[in-house]
Amino acid sequence: MLGMYQYKLIRTAHRVYGKTISEISRETGHSRNTVKKALRGEAWAYRQR
Repeated sequence: MLGMYQYKLIRTAHRVYGKTISEISRETGHSRNTVKKALRGEAWAYRQR
């Protein structure tokens, strides 16, 4: 599970630095599916009730 720091790191790497999903996956050690979820904005750590 991603912490909010890692979530922010992934989004910044993709949007600001233009890294691909595969590059981010290799650097962070998370799967490509997890990186895709972070980029879609699915912050699954916090949910409203």
